[in-house]
Amino acid sequence: MREADSEITERDGRVNFNKIREADFRMIDEIIHIFPVSSEFNVSLLMIAGLIRDRIPWLAEILCEAHRDFKSASPQKAREIGEQLMQVISYTLRGPFGERTISKSKFGQILMMELPILIGRIISENIKIRN
Repeated sequence: MREADSEITERDGRVNFNKIREADFRMIDEIIHIFPVSSEFNVSLLMIAGLIRDRIPWLAEILCEAHRDFKSASPQKAREIGEQLMQVISYTLRGPFGERTISKSKFGQILMMELPILIGRIISENIKIRN
């Protein structure tokens, strides 16, 4: 009986990291609203990169690079970075590549719909704080 109790305790104590990785985008949206957007401290792109790192690692790296580039960008350069980033996201998620590799699960389908909206808003915020 004691062995069975310890097995149940161990099983219940484990965290299902797959559920955490497949977080609800509304939660990410809330977190983005909580943090004040400033040119010195804006972790929104990094948070999204962490969320998608397992499924789309190359896009996560691009988001990290865009985060670094936004930090020191002029208003014109920020617009260019934003346009290029949205083109990459559009091609990756909405093209044939995204349909074949990402949309096989419910989370993948939600990712394809919600990610461009979230990143578009983050880009707009990054451009706005520079004007």
